[in-house]
Formats: sequence, C-alpha cells, structure tokens
Amino acid sequence: MNSATRCHRLPETEIFIDFFRKPPQEDRHYILSHFHGDHYSGIKPQWNQRVHCTPITADLLKHIIGLASEFLVPHKLDVPFKLGETVITFIDANHCPGAAMILYQNQGLTHLHCGDCRFSHAMIANLKQHDLHTIFLDTTYGATKNCSSPQQDAIDFVAKKVSEACEKGRDDLAVFVGSYNLGKERIFLRLIEDLDANVFTLPRRLQIVQQLRLPEKVMKHFVKDRHNALVHVMNMKFIGTMWPYFQPNYPQVQKYMEEIGKTRAICFIPTGWANASKWNREHSFSQKDNISIHLVSYSEHSNLIELEEFMKSLKPAKIIPTVYKDESEFRKLKKHFNKFCRQESAMFDMFKRARKNNLKDKKIVPVPLKRIGSTASAFEGDKILIKTKSSHNILSTTKPTPAKDLSHEKTNEAKLLEMGFDPQLVASVVSKETNFQKAIDQCLLGKKRKAPTQECRAKKKPKFGSKKKPKFGSKKKKQKSITSFFSKKGK
Repeated sequence: MNSATRCHRLPETEIFIDFFRKPPQEDRHYILSHFHGDHYSGIKPQWNQRVHCTPITADLLKHIIGLASEFLVPHKLDVPFKLGETVITFIDANHCPGAAMILYQNQGLTHLHCGDCRFSHAMIANLKQHDLHTIFLDTTYGATKNCSSPQQDAIDFVAKKVSEACEKGRDDLAVFVGSYNLGKERIFLRLIEDLDANVFTLPRRLQIVQQLRLPEKVMKHFVKDRHNALVHVMNMKFIGTMWPYFQPNYPQVQKYMEEIGKTRAICFIPTGWANASKWNREHSFSQKDNISIHLVSYSEHSNLIELEEFMKSLKPAKIIPTVYKDESEFRKLKKHFNKFCRQESAMFDMFKRARKNNLKDKKIVPVPLKRIGSTASAFEGDKILIKTKSSHNILSTTKPTPAKDLSHEKTNEAKLLEMGFDPQLVASVVSKETNFQKAIDQCLLGKKRKAPTQECRAKKKPKFGSKKKPKFGSKKKKQKSITSFFSKKGK
C-alpha cells in the first residue's frame, strides 16, 4: 500500500488504517487490516496506542511482534462497533488468514477500505446492500493486463500434479511449495486434506501457523522433523527468483533433497506474476533430472478483470487507488476506474479545487460535463460560473436537484446548458426538437461536426525542402547551375 496519507485516513475522521510508520498520536484511532509486513510496518513492542483488528491478527501481533495485550482490541467479522461517531464493521477480505475489509459509516455516508483483498461473488452479495460513497481499492494488479487464474483452479492444479507424482511412490518424493510468512495456506491445507500429508515449514512460519486457530486434526500434520514430511513449505526464493524474470534454482533444491534423502522433487511457486511476461508464460514448467518446477498463477489480490467487476457491481461515487508507484500512476488508475463510478469523480474533484481557488478572484471556471445516465448531481455549491464560447458568463444560483426531478422543474434548454453544450447550438436544437433524449443526441452530433474557427486552425508548416507544384500551363524556370554563372562572368 502506498504511504500517502490519503490512502490510509478515513474521510472526515481521525481513523487511520495500516498507518503505523509514524509515531502514534493519542487523538487518533488505528486499525490494522491484516498481518502483512507492508501493512503493520512500524508496530513494535513499544507501540502504545490501541490497535483495532480481527482476533487472528491480534494473536499474531501479540505472539509474533510482542505487542502488549492492553493495546489490542480484537473485533469479530460482520459485528459493528463504534469509534467516536463512526460505525465500523470488519468484512472478510478473502486475502490471508485474519484479513479484513473495513466498512464504515459516518455523517450519513458509507465508505469501504479494501486493505488487501481477492474478489469473490460472496463478497459482492455482502456489500451490495450498502450504498457506497468512497472505495479505497486494492490496485496491486490495477495497472497491468496480467490476470491471475481463479484461486480454486490453481489449488486444483497443484493437488492434481502432486497426486500424480505420488502414484509413482511417496518414499523418495519431496513436494516444495513457495510461500510468504503468511499466505498461500489454502494450497498446503488442500494437500493435507487430499493426501493426509505431513508438512514441514521453517520455525518462524510454524510459529505463525500456530496462531491461525486451525483445527487440531489439521495442526497434527505440521511436523518439526523435515525427514518425516512429504510437503515442505519454503521461502519464495528457495525454488527460484522471479525478478527480473523467472530463474529456477536447481542446485539449492538438489542440496536440500540430498540432506533429507529424497531423489525426486516437484516444486510449485504460486504467484500472481506467473503470467506477467511472455518469458514466465513460456517457462511456467521447467525440469532438470528428477526435479520439476511449476509456476502457478495464484494470487491473493484481485486481478484487473475482477477489480472492474467489483466496481461495476458496487458503483461507488468515488474511487481512491491505494497501490501505485507514483502520482502519474495514481491518476491513471483513478481515471480508469472512474468509468465504473456514479460520477466522474476526478473531473469533479478538479472542478471543486479550481472553483475554490478562483472564485474569490472572479475567474471563470468551466463546469465539467455531467455524464449521461449518471445518478450523481452535476455540481455542488450555491454559485457556479460557466464559460461559454460566446464569452458570456451564465450565473447559476440554484442548487441542483436529483436527476429524476429535473424534467419537471427545468426546461430542456436549461438542462442542456447545464450539461456544458454551446448556447447557440442548444438554441438551434431546442427550436426544432422537443424530445430531450433526441435533443442530447443532436447536440452531441453537432458538437462533433462543428469545425474549428479560422483563428484556431493550425497552419501547416511546409516540409523542409518541399516545393510547390507549378500550375497547369505555367512555365517553370530552369535553375541555372553555379558553373554556368561563373562561366558567363568570366567572359
């Protein structure tokens, strides 16, 4: 998540989500969405402000970070609680164990902070009952066309490959699964369920697994002796590196196999970047001797198609991307997802800022064109200056009403002017057409056909070395050579 305050602070509140890199302040409320390093970074045993989170995340903060219990405030999913005047509800984010999206209601508006999440239809069914104003969207894969596979497909693929390898025998086989400290649990939990397999993982990873409140019948399959395990959960870089492109690490895998007395190995790197490049796609499977490696398209973040479906289903009034590398990418993401909002929020944000800065100086600020079919109001405030091509200023002193009432209170001409069309074009269209929808179409058509004025037309610069063709019948003078000139002069 980007470190900018706008990605962490809930509007009109002193509530901050995943914002721990600065010293804590007593007048703020702090929420942690989940236990991943880029979100809890800054929380140390010395942290002295209360942290609101889910029960699993609270256990991880206590036993892994060492945060005192007095500063942990766990909340169950789907159970509302209050922070000041704001009502907060944690919703399952379908990300990693303990991860939550934050739904909050304040001043009559409902907003959603996604933290990190992976799209699911159950999530949409839960959120659709709310009229969301602002969504803080997890745009980890928002700026790439790379689309990871559905999680269940990836899990089924791994289970199938391991099952096929086990048919040749399990005594000489080792299964390696790349993972972070927290995440990818669904893969090796499936292998425990299907194959009754023992799992070995590194000590810190095992300490984290012990805080996930897994059933006892599952926990008994996690062993500390790696010689007694079929499945080995290792760091992501153990099998190979993904940057700048996938490069397998066969020597390291071979050395580990020799240490545990295995002669065959099947390895999986579950990552959302498996389809990120042509190289990765072409090398999603590689093999050397008795070691085979699979890149598995598995992610705990929503891909671009899922993000678009998420926005289309919920139709918020505003979108704030939370994962981006710079301001240019922030604007690009905002522009892309604005298409699925109830209004063009970026356009209206720019208009409000410009009006605030220029209204005192009586400067003209063009009103943004309201998108046809939008349910949001076109503008806010008591007075709006509209710049027209006839250099006249139209002063609107009436607050806009919802779209459904405009047809009863305003004429077609007034509505078309508010949408930003040229007054002369509107006057000519309204005099001929009484149907409002047809009038809009004609205005749009007229706007496209309108040719630029003579002053606005850019003069074409002549190309270097180009010559005008002589008109038919005109005599073209023959250019005299330099030699002929000097020869005449000498005579």
